[in-house]
Amino acid sequence: RDTKHPQDSDFEFILHFRQHTPLWPMAAAAAAPHLVVAIDFGTSNSAVAYTVLRDTEIVDVLGIHFESNAPLKFPTVLALAKESPHEFVAFGKAARDAADADADNVIIFQTFKTRLYNNPEQKMVRADVGDVEVELMLVFQRCLEYFREHALKDLKMREGDCQASDVHWVLTVPAIWSDEAKGMMRQAAHLAGLIDDINSDRLMFSLEPESAGILAKHELRAGLALGRSFVVVDCGGGTIDCAGFQVLQENPLQLRELFKACGGCWGSTELDRRFKVFVRELFGDREQLQDGQLVLFSLLHEVWQPIKEAFTSKVASRDGFTMNLRLSRLLLDLEDVDLKACVAAYLERHPTHQLAVKGRNLLQLHTRTILELFFHDTLTRIRDHLDRLLQTVGHSQKIDYLLGVGGFCESDSLLCAVLRETAAKHQVAVHFMANPSLAVVHGAVHFGATMHRHGSPVTERVLRYSYGVESTMRYREDKHGNVPRRFDEARQQHMVDGAFRVLGAAGSVVRSTEAKRFEFEPLYRDTQAVVKVNVYQSIHPRPVLVSEEGSSLLGSLEVPTRLMEQGKPLRLNMYFGQAELKVEVVGPDGQLHDLKLDYSRLEQVE
Repeated sequence: RDTKHPQDSDFEFILHFRQHTPLWPMAAAAAAPHLVVAIDFGTSNSAVAYTVLRDTEIVDVLGIHFESNAPLKFPTVLALAKESPHEFVAFGKAARDAADADADNVIIFQTFKTRLYNNPEQKMVRADVGDVEVELMLVFQRCLEYFREHALKDLKMREGDCQASDVHWVLTVPAIWSDEAKGMMRQAAHLAGLIDDINSDRLMFSLEPESAGILAKHELRAGLALGRSFVVVDCGGGTIDCAGFQVLQENPLQLRELFKACGGCWGSTELDRRFKVFVRELFGDREQLQDGQLVLFSLLHEVWQPIKEAFTSKVASRDGFTMNLRLSRLLLDLEDVDLKACVAAYLERHPTHQLAVKGRNLLQLHTRTILELFFHDTLTRIRDHLDRLLQTVGHSQKIDYLLGVGGFCESDSLLCAVLRETAAKHQVAVHFMANPSLAVVHGAVHFGATMHRHGSPVTERVLRYSYGVESTMRYREDKHGNVPRRFDEARQQHMVDGAFRVLGAAGSVVRSTEAKRFEFEPLYRDTQAVVKVNVYQSIHPRPVLVSEEGSSLLGSLEVPTRLMEQGKPLRLNMYFGQAELKVEVVGPDGQLHDLKLDYSRLEQVE
């Protein structure tokens, strides 16, 4: 207890460690799931891979093809029936084809994953084709149902009969995602049938740059020997995720996180957004070019995507080189548009841009203009972010490698050039994974196998947020300053209501096996079937009030009173050092029971 101020709260904090103990122990050997299936659920593309758990440290990773003769990485595009209950129609390239074949009866979703970063509390999402709003949870559920069905079908062909309950599922998520976003993904996985209980330990999250970092250790081997440090830059479709690690142990692998995961929405879909802005300025703010229209959807995939992929650093450096956008389908859909007149009007507003019309439907863009219009600002943001990051981290920790992964790092992309330039500036070696677009899913399989055998390979993490609960505390001028307080006659001292009792502080280092325990006595134990505990988060390392700017309600825990020992306070263990916030209640018999934060009913929590 707080011996200095014992009357400040009813909470008790205890640190305890469970070293070398897997966080997800098997219930019984005979019924233990024997497969690890990783789902890299990406913004632009997705992939699924698996391994069979054997009595060896060797992990054989096998990819699952969802279409014959197709790459392991497939487009994250979902087609649903337009009418409720919005049944599944197609996924990947087949979903794009469905939009053309039956546009009146299907709706298409893509890049919806970024909504969980921009606004994790968002409940509805508008279709990219079809202009219909659907529950965001349903969109994720339909995708995960598709992944589950096809993964199990493939596994039955290769490994014999198996069910979802035979699998440890690993879902990859960006390291900069919020706890609310992870909570929504867990709920979607439950609804999709990956797990039969929302609290199931057969579902685990792997942070995307961590997955890549685990694979990098296998790929570079001696290059990332004991004590070496590295920064992973996961360059995906939606976000750029940065995370840094030091190798604490090689076998089994143990990594220490060096700084709070950071990044932003600077992935390749930001280039798509800038292209849409350009098209609307060129042709006017027409209805066909608004979000939700098939015309715009087709333009992005058929015209812009090939240009984006072909615009490498080598192409960008060629003076006088041009690239052509074939706009025949777009001009047919717009009907009354004169391409030459539109280009002439555009050049009057932007005389330094170099574009011209060739023939009837070709728009020719100079590489310098492509770079300025679509790539420059995004690459500058990424360069500046990495520059500040390496400079800050370098003051206290020598970085040996900068690792580039993700689809945005494929081939000789402009982003690869940015990473090389930044690494050279800070005298850091740079390495691009052998198959950058599949590094995350491959590493996630290794993560799941390591979790099964040894526990988390990332043994220490740096908290991105402060976590805590609401409390009434004794007023202390050095801590509370000018916050509102009241005088308690019984205690003969000033008290602060709504105080933020910190259990884990932003920026602090916590072990994956480290639990923060707090205890309290519910006011109405005898009349309550369930005790509700509200959990708060803050961007500040020392928040004072749960109501102050930067602090917010994260979610609520509902604890059945049957799990409380008569005459003793409620005891909870909270783990902040894992990829997902984990909470346990200590039952009357000393057994631990998992709880999950309820993020879905925040508006109902008082």
